[in-house]
Amino acid sequence: GDGGPGACASAAVGLAGDCVQTFQGAEHRGPGARGLYSAVFSSDSMRILTASADGVARLWSVADGSCEWALRGHDDVYMRAASFSPTGTHIVTASADMTAKLWRIEDHAMTRTFTGHTGWLNTAVFTRDGTLILTSSADCTARLWHASTGKCMGTFRGHSHYVRSAVFSSNDSHVLTCSSDWSAKLWSVGLCICRQTFSGHDFWVNSAVLSPDLAFVLTASRDHTVKLWRVSTGSCEWTLGSVWNEDPSEGAHVDFVSSAVFVPGASWGGSDLPDDVAEEKTPKRQRRRTITQEVLAATGHICALLCSPPTTPRS
Repeated sequence: GDGGPGACASAAVGLAGDCVQTFQGAEHRGPGARGLYSAVFSSDSMRILTASADGVARLWSVADGSCEWALRGHDDVYMRAASFSPTGTHIVTASADMTAKLWRIEDHAMTRTFTGHTGWLNTAVFTRDGTLILTSSADCTARLWHASTGKCMGTFRGHSHYVRSAVFSSNDSHVLTCSSDWSAKLWSVGLCICRQTFSGHDFWVNSAVLSPDLAFVLTASRDHTVKLWRVSTGSCEWTLGSVWNEDPSEGAHVDFVSSAVFVPGASWGGSDLPDDVAEEKTPKRQRRRTITQEVLAATGHICALLCSPPTTPRS
């Protein structure tokens, strides 16, 4: 998002959303700086990692809000994403300089650069064991990399426009991508083959995630809606909001939706059972209501900063 020169990251806790720490200052200011692209917690919640439009990722202490490390080394002003490894020992960053970089936290060292994309990178994430890294790019592809060697292990080709996000399934067997071509795609990791395409949005798909049981996909789009899809058929099960809605009285989003996630541990109405069994154990209307309630709870309220178009957008 584009939060202006005073953009900051905040940590909130509790149902009241009380702000307990703010990470802000000269560290995220400077020529070309227009706010933050991402902010994530470490696994122990002791640190926060941010990626900024000033081209730098920063590691912050939650306790006192101090910046412990500024990760400098990319050649473009836009640092689009930064993620922790599962062990918390490394960081991967994705930049508009068309590379990803691996950093070691212990000695603040940049240890590897991943090159091969021909467009800026939007995201970079690890597998659960930290051995592989997945990147998404404006070159219409996602790529799989060996973290320790830097070798490209596979390329996911099939989108016709920018790949805005790429994530692993809960068991790392599949990859889910979403794109500015208005679709999301599910791929097998081993062969980089597209297994399912989810089409139906009326503009860019900003994010896509899989449910833990791999039964559903949740997408968020610039068309102001969130959609729930069934993986087995590729069909849209539910649409939250109205396309291009601008009426706040509807209670739905009135601008583009940046992201949507599933509620951890949510029950999906017997979705892991055969349809006939699920129908017998849970009435269809009840299953639909359960899905709707869980997704509504999951999407929650997206803050105005993330939902509003940036003042100086860069696709």
